[in-house]
Amino acid sequence: GGSVTLAAAGDGAADLKLSVAAKNLRTGVVAGGKVDPSQVPPTSWAVNLVARGASARQMAASANGQVLVTQEPGKIESGLLGRFGGDVLGQLVGKLNPFAAQDPYTQLECTVVRVNIVDGQATVSPVLMQSQKVAVVAGGKIDLRTEELKFDFNTRPRRGIGVTAG
Repeated sequence: GGSVTLAAAGDGAADLKLSVAAKNLRTGVVAGGKVDPSQVPPTSWAVNLVARGASARQMAASANGQVLVTQEPGKIESGLLGRFGGDVLGQLVGKLNPFAAQDPYTQLECTVVRVNIVDGQATVSPVLMQSQKVAVVAGGKIDLRTEELKFDFNTRPRRGIGVTAG
């Protein structure tokens, strides 16, 4: 449920107000399409944003709000994020989860991502993801004006895996 309002604000600009929430969504696209729908991790998200500008870039640069994404246990195709995110994200996912090449599926236990946006400056903290084999803690900043990213990642193998993911 939610609402989206886009209204003319003068000087060719528009005001955007976005308030959307979803609870326990299970989509095959998120899991890769090869996972039984009952095994797809339920994902919830809440987005509250306001922005103003004459272009998408200007709106991003002026954005204020919050985004919260949570995910419960479930199974997704390994390497799925890399396919959607291109080379950079694919390499990052490979480094964060070195088991993805060996296992056709990743058994996720939970994920939490929170983003606070103030005047086009997004602070992403925390990013917490735990699978059956790896725990990932991350955080960082995104400048929506310049698209500059600064993130720190810390991965730890789960007990009993016997190898280090570092």
